[in-house]
Amino acid sequence: MDDKPTKRLNELEKENKLLRCFRDISKILVSSDNVDEILLMTVEYLALYFNSERATIFLIDEKKKELWSKVAVGLKSEEIRISIGKGIAGQVAMTKETIISNNVYNDGRFNPDVDSKTGFATRSVICVPIYNYAGNMIGVGEILNKKGSNFTDDDVNQLSLLLPQIAICLMNSVLHASLSNHFNSVLRVLAASIDARDPLTAGHSERVTKYSVGISKELGLQEKDCEVIRVSALLHDYGKIGIEDAILKKSSRLNSIEFEEIKSHAEKTRSILEKINFEGIYQDVPEIASSHHEKLDRSGYPRGLSGNEIPLGAKILAVADVFEALTAVRHYRNPILYDEAFAILRDGAGKHFEKEIVEAFISYFERECLSSL
Repeated sequence: MDDKPTKRLNELEKENKLLRCFRDISKILVSSDNVDEILLMTVEYLALYFNSERATIFLIDEKKKELWSKVAVGLKSEEIRISIGKGIAGQVAMTKETIISNNVYNDGRFNPDVDSKTGFATRSVICVPIYNYAGNMIGVGEILNKKGSNFTDDDVNQLSLLLPQIAICLMNSVLHASLSNHFNSVLRVLAASIDARDPLTAGHSERVTKYSVGISKELGLQEKDCEVIRVSALLHDYGKIGIEDAILKKSSRLNSIEFEEIKSHAEKTRSILEKINFEGIYQDVPEIASSHHEKLDRSGYPRGLSGNEIPLGAKILAVADVFEALTAVRHYRNPILYDEAFAILRDGAGKHFEKEIVEAFISYFERECLSSL
């Protein structure tokens, strides 16, 4: 009997299964920009696909000459570190050669230290090097303990086909995380440079940011909107870098000319931030940050906007900024009590502030801040 049709059917089934795996892993890899989250979802799917008890992706730490993984199926919160050259994964990292072992405790390359640490009992393993698009090895992938049978060369081939796609997306995620960290460090330096102008108001930008994000979450805004508001809040007073110290730090009430100069910081904020190339979700940061002194009744500045002309993010910043200013020490006055500040915000609701935002802030502050005092 000719078994060629049956053999071809089995091959097609494998190809279709692999294509489905490519598709499903691709969805995982584009669903998040959090490297740990991507790794966790990917190894969970790999373990399921290969009908195994565990999967792990180790990345190479070049400085320490180690492999590390924060996630593995069955071990979600503890970091694993292995010296390159030690154990099967370390051997693969050193030699760049795939290892398949179906009886690891009779394999001299196996190191039982990880089993001892995690309580997991390894029986069999496939370990394959992972390369980036430039052909450099960035880590190794492991599948452990195939259920009901041994690992085969076919398993190795399929894993080797899947890992390059995973590697590309992992590197993109690592790059994105690095750029995000750099972006946030620059934001913190910019905010700190304003606070450093006047030690008395140091921390103002950070507190306004904390309150603004708290309000945003209380209102149920989407994560991307909360992020834009966070960045806008950190930079909302950046225009004060163009205000003279004699006015910025004056210990008595400002005269009308000086007050106009202080008010100019809002427009200066816009002018400076518009020179920064804010893209994507951040493109409205200059508008939001520079509009935090606008009021519903057009009595605000710099443009005298009203109602829906004022961005929602700016309305949120306005409440957070006023509350922080009222309850913190200033050169010309002492802070007021929280209840007094709440009363001022409520009195301004409908005229200066959105009532919904005021109540969201008070609800957030009483639950999250007062309870920790």
